[in-house]
Amino acid sequence: MAVPLDPDLPETVAQLATPHGPYVLSNLGDRLGVSASNWDGRELRAFRVLKHAAAWQKDVLPPLRDNHKQSCPICYPGPSSSQTVNTDMIDHLRTPVSRLRTASESFLFGLPAGRFRLALARLIRSDFRDEGRKYSTREGAGNRQAAHYPGFVPSSTISIPESSSPARPSSSEYSGSHASVPLDDDQNESRARKPELLVTELAKELFYLSLYSVLEQSNPVEEFCFRPESYISRAVIAGQTIVGADDGGLCKKRFQSSSWTTIHPSLIMGECKPASQNLFYDDRTEKYFPVLTVKALAQVVGEAVTCWKQQSTTERFRDGVYSYMCNGTSIRFFHLVFGSHFDDYLNAPTENAQLDLVRDHPEDTCIRVSSTKWLDLEKPKDVILSICHILTRLRLEEGHEAEPQSEATPELEMETSRTSSESDYSVEM
Repeated sequence: MAVPLDPDLPETVAQLATPHGPYVLSNLGDRLGVSASNWDGRELRAFRVLKHAAAWQKDVLPPLRDNHKQSCPICYPGPSSSQTVNTDMIDHLRTPVSRLRTASESFLFGLPAGRFRLALARLIRSDFRDEGRKYSTREGAGNRQAAHYPGFVPSSTISIPESSSPARPSSSEYSGSHASVPLDDDQNESRARKPELLVTELAKELFYLSLYSVLEQSNPVEEFCFRPESYISRAVIAGQTIVGADDGGLCKKRFQSSSWTTIHPSLIMGECKPASQNLFYDDRTEKYFPVLTVKALAQVVGEAVTCWKQQSTTERFRDGVYSYMCNGTSIRFFHLVFGSHFDDYLNAPTENAQLDLVRDHPEDTCIRVSSTKWLDLEKPKDVILSICHILTRLRLEEGHEAEPQSEATPELEMETSRTSSESDYSVEM
């Protein structure tokens, strides 16, 4: 049985109800207009977020599983895949690098996947303090009250070995241990305050590795790219404008009229966090994993909701929204599916209108979220699996190419052409 290292989210519509009836958007009061980066459990309930229990903490994100089994050129090479990959790079990535903590940066950079290895090593080795940092719009790593889950141990009591323990077969069913050992302040600081910039850099290099070194793209007028800039989305919900800003993401570009235009900004949306101070020990793999906090999940959901709502008149999110979260050296993928009447629910201006929709369409006014387990980017197996998720998402998008596609809106073209120095298209820290 899985230990609850994740938030205890409702799994059915009945569990969303309160003793006073449905909790709807208008019940948020003054919080209804807060930015997605400040969402918490109240928004998860008001926006009717359900955990897809049968699709939670899986090795492969369930909506991608069938395509992965049928067409992955890495795990199931053969003629059925539409993608070509660099097999030499795959072989290199399957080989552990034992000196991530001790090798020189020049040595790591000289490896075939040098930029990714170097970003990973820098994050592992980072040990400086960041006490003066302000988290006005983002969740701080060190200013949260520790949650107390079974199997949970604060990172201040964890010893950090010089190298990773050999990985045993992983499982989505975590078996927790309460055992802990003292850890001095310097070691704790090293693990618990991984700078967000280094986490963002690691995520960027993972996508660069996947898209430009593993995948061989040959279309001269279309390309899948990583977008390092934050994408700002704005949505009017129940009469209030809500803003969301991701930490980069996977996008699709097309060459049109002598320039490259972004035709889909968020095939996968990104969220990056400093390494959590709340950790969970899985004694089956002898590894520590982040605890997914309610606030962190709410931020992922909020950014997905605002982006989905902003693009709801297009077909860009016909299959829902895909997201990833990087926390320290771990990454996790999410998929959010919006009910057929969810857009109507967001448009309802009054509490009575929202209640009517919820009562008439209880199942279709919800968001259902599925998730992978945490993937450890220090482990070759999990690096490969992360790349598989990225490539599978591309194949799903390619599968829609024969269908009518909406052109990029003028608003989207304007936003994606802005530089990172402009406030509406900058990385928000």
